Amino acid sequence: GAASVASNIIKSIPNSFDFDKGTVRISASIGIAIYPQDGKNIASLINRADRAMYIAKDSGKSRYHFLDQS
Repeated sequence: GAASVASNIIKSIPNSFDFDKGTVRISASIGIAIYPQDGKNIASLINRADRAMYIAKDSGKSRYHFLDQS
C-alpha cells in the first residue's frame, strides 16, 4: 500500500508551475519506513524515512524508496 500511495502522490504533483517571472520546476522524493521492522518509535521511523528519501533523491527525480536495512 505505501508504494501505491507514494506513486499516486508523485503522479499528482505537476512538473512545473508557470508564474509571471518564469517557470518553476518541481519533483518529489519520498522515503518510506515501515513500522515495526524499520523502527519502533516515531523518531527512529522519521530518521529512517529521511535516509530513504535521500536515497530516492540520489536515484533521480520523482521517486520513492523503501528503507533498505543493509
